[in-house]
Amino acid sequence: MTRGYLIGKSCWYLKVLVFALAVFSPVSNAAWQSNEPAGVVVTDFALAPSKPATVLATSEVGNRGIYISITSGAAWDPNKENSQGYYGAAFKADNFNYRLVGVAGGVIRLSVDNAGLVWADTNFSDSHDSWIIEFSASSVSTVYAAGFTSGAPDTGIVQKSTNATNMGLDWAATAAIGGDLAPPTFSLAVASTDADTVYVGARPSGGSNDGLYKTIDGGASWSYLSALNIVQVDALAVDPTNPDYVYAGTEGSGLIQRSVDGGDNWVILHNPNNGGVAGFTSVRGLAINPVDRRIIYAVGGSGASKVIVSTDCGASWANVGDPGLINGFPDKVLIDPRDVSDPNDEFLVMVLTTTGFMYRETLITTATGDCDASTGSSGSGSSFDFLLLGMLMLIGIVRYRKSLISA
Repeated sequence: MTRGYLIGKSCWYLKVLVFALAVFSPVSNAAWQSNEPAGVVVTDFALAPSKPATVLATSEVGNRGIYISITSGAAWDPNKENSQGYYGAAFKADNFNYRLVGVAGGVIRLSVDNAGLVWADTNFSDSHDSWIIEFSASSVSTVYAAGFTSGAPDTGIVQKSTNATNMGLDWAATAAIGGDLAPPTFSLAVASTDADTVYVGARPSGGSNDGLYKTIDGGASWSYLSALNIVQVDALAVDPTNPDYVYAGTEGSGLIQRSVDGGDNWVILHNPNNGGVAGFTSVRGLAINPVDRRIIYAVGGSGASKVIVSTDCGASWANVGDPGLINGFPDKVLIDPRDVSDPNDEFLVMVLTTTGFMYRETLITTATGDCDASTGSSGSGSSFDFLLLGMLMLIGIVRYRKSLISA
């Protein structure tokens, strides 16, 4: 066996490794399809966890009101309520007929009838320009709502209800965030496995602790997660199985960061300037596949890089923002749950843009690896680390073979 043979064989191993990394990268995407109500500028939308393909959308200008689709946005029921504008939407986790919407510049309203024709104000709700509303998946009668009102200064609130069981839903404000009872809020995420664990992006007045806050007691107290070091947290997602795994981003940069210890420490998973997707320079929304935590979508970006996806818990990312997604910058992304009783049913991923357009495409479902704490880095968030590991292994093989020849 000659040295040339060994070197040639090592080069072959390296080519196979590179080829495998390219071929088995599972990321691909079809063209995005528009799926908003015709002629409607959408302000927010929600998907029903208990009934796949059911979508609730709100609008505050033009053909303002509330719209419902049972075909993943392919067709929409007529306007349900056009007396005022709306900005905020949510379904109760176990009942797709139980819906909340936020009045633009007003309170939160509720409907429990099948057709969504009857709406009533909830009790003791604060009033704000826009709302982020999220029901708990583990304690289905618990719901949180983060309000935001622009002004001088901006204001907001995080309020909570634990009696989402009838038309008389009651709200109460949570404790002060960073010492502020009315801070502007930018994002909200409730842990799927624990209704008392909630993360919120907020900017309290009178201090420098702008960024991410967390409660583990249902809003009775909040702690500031100073290690994240993001001034305005616009995007949040909590792992569907482990509430200590939380992902965060801001529209001020393309950095996607993750904590595996409930926010005490963070690593950068995506950096557009260091191995990430070029052009994805803004993070406006994050979503994790609820049935496979390895698949993570991020939206924002710019140009043709408006949607990126990771299929390995954030270790690497690929651009799936083109073709078809053309109007505005996506600022919300949700994954439509699959009907597991129907093997032919497909997952969909849906996005909403800053200009009120909605799009959908087939969800990428092929994933690799696992989400252990070692995933991620302080910089690149690319697949280069795996290639480097393979090269080092090949070098070890060559050295071992050389030692055999010498012996």
